[in-house]
Amino acid sequence: MAAEAQAGKEIARGLFLRLPTMEDAERATDFVNALVEEDAMILMDSRAGVSDEARWLEENLQAIALGNKALYFVEEGASGRIVAAFNVSRGRWRRRLAGEFGIAIARGERGKGLGTKLGRIAIREARRMGMRTLHLTVFEGNAPAIALYRKLGFRREGVLRGRVLYKGRLRGELSMSRRV
Repeated sequence: MAAEAQAGKEIARGLFLRLPTMEDAERATDFVNALVEEDAMILMDSRAGVSDEARWLEENLQAIALGNKALYFVEEGASGRIVAAFNVSRGRWRRRLAGEFGIAIARGERGKGLGTKLGRIAIREARRMGMRTLHLTVFEGNAPAIALYRKLGFRREGVLRGRVLYKGRLRGELSMSRRV
């Protein structure tokens, strides 16, 4: 998959999956800030600056080079705008066969099957990286995301109560996992 994504593989009409580069800092900033502004159910709750995203990209590109992470952007072909991103990160030491999965999709692209496609690619990437399990956390009450993860074969492991502050209230964070 990595070789195909380098040039940008079309995964849906007009949407291209590709690997990130340092040149993506501004577009990545626009993507994450749009999620923050809509108050999406993500951990980040304040706007990022381009320098913040550049540092984040640099750290992630180093992890990719070491084989500890897979990170992909989905770009709208006509505009070049990033509309989705996902990553799989390898655990360390005794957790090296376990990975963490994260995904974010822009509001206008949700509900069109993109999450399912990206989730399946993430599972393949985790397998390619030698992981045996994949884990994630999701805000309790994020029904569309939980339904997606169940569709991808993730099962509930438990809830960490009062773990995240969202819309002025402490909420639980659901832990889910699956074998890869």
